[in-house]
Amino acid sequence: MKGPYILLAFMCIAAVIVAGCTGSSSGTSGGNLQVQVNSSGSWAGSYGAVGEIHRVDGTGSQTYTIAEDGGNVMAEFQKHDGSSDQLTVSIIKNGQVIETENTTAAYGTVSITTQV
Repeated sequence: MKGPYILLAFMCIAAVIVAGCTGSSSGTSGGNLQVQVNSSGSWAGSYGAVGEIHRVDGTGSQTYTIAEDGGNVMAEFQKHDGSSDQLTVSIIKNGQVIETENTTAAYGTVSITTQV
């Protein structure tokens, strides 16, 4: 009578192990290539690789994942206010900043294009 219960327990354990090995990540934490926007105010911009450009609006700090294709990536963001607060945009690969630009100009724009 213990045989079916042992088999069932083994199958459950195997299912948990397989699910952990084949799970996938999504969102900003799973990618190797990211764009990070830091500002105390609101902003709008676009980012991505050739053929996959995304348009976003936001406030404060945000991080976005870019699908890495081994080519050029771009990020362009503009402040929505006339303050002298800093807007900083960084492109990050494997946790390392590979390029960063900033502006404190009223309604200032930051533009980065780089090869990854």
